[in-house]
Amino acid sequence: MKVNEIFKSIEGEGMHAGKVTTFIRLQGCNLKCLYCDTQHAGDSEGGTQMSRPTIMSRAICNFSNHVSITGGEPLLHEELPKLVVRLLREYRTVHIETNGSISIPEFFKKVQEHAARTVAILLLKKFLTFSIDYKLPSSGHEMQMLAENFEYAAANSDTCSVKFIAGTQEDLWQICDVIREYKLEKCFVGPAFQQLDPQEIVNWLVNLQDKDVQGALRLQLQLHKIIWDPEKRGV
Repeated sequence: MKVNEIFKSIEGEGMHAGKVTTFIRLQGCNLKCLYCDTQHAGDSEGGTQMSRPTIMSRAICNFSNHVSITGGEPLLHEELPKLVVRLLREYRTVHIETNGSISIPEFFKKVQEHAARTVAILLLKKFLTFSIDYKLPSSGHEMQMLAENFEYAAANSDTCSVKFIAGTQEDLWQICDVIREYKLEKCFVGPAFQQLDPQEIVNWLVNLQDKDVQGALRLQLQLHKIIWDPEKRGV
């Protein structure tokens, strides 16, 4: 697998925000979102080729019980299901951040196939979690979103959340339609960096008339960009 970086920090957003985490950032992405803040990981020509044992040794030596696999787009990597199972065998919780354009149900089946031989499948339901981006209109990639991913999120809300990055007021109202369409329960909304003031999102949330949509959403700010320089890597 091509790796952009492996480092230890705190999770900056989503359901695991604030948790000490080992990050495995894989190289390469199939989308080019207009607000992307990890463009250095999107180019398939970059990164360093690493074997699964090398990635495992680098992750384990960081001494954290939680691993976040991100990118780029991690689900592009064919070896990822085997790496996930290997990490679960070390009794680490594994979190995957994915962009919503690649089938999570198909990926999960591949993980199950490997887990059936090496680790209790029950571990998958307890220790494997997903954060799925829904690409709103300002991203330029809303048409690439797969309905099956958000149906999966609705059916597995204990281990799966949906993240919305909003760059415009239009984006905010589209969030309402998406939550209603898929009956989503665990969602996070945050501003595209330097594009939408967080206060606008708070005002929008507070004044929402649809209580089901309001109840499904939590405000998300990227902690790592508040604590450190927003351009700093490895944090």
